[in-house]
Amino acid sequence: PDWALGHYLLGRALLNADAWQGADDSLRRAESVGLPSEEFAREARMQRGESLYMLGLWPAAEAEFALAAESTPWQGERDTALDWAERCRWAAGR
Repeated sequence: PDWALGHYLLGRALLNADAWQGADDSLRRAESVGLPSEEFAREARMQRGESLYMLGLWPAAEAEFALAAESTPWQGERDTALDWAERCRWAAGR
């Protein structure tokens, strides 16, 4: 229960299986236990953002993507996260 990477991997597997709520729960647990690096934490935020987006929780998803964008030194990752944040705003406004 205290192995963050186990929760992270389970969350990714559930996301790939379209089990959005389970993925969000596992990824949130991984973050609360403490992932071993900022890279893992940033990827968990991106994955949580995707699961929240698919659940229709667009403001929460946008917040996750914004945090991911703020925490990366890489322009490509930042652009991807900001693109997802924009999709969330669009989805919320339609």
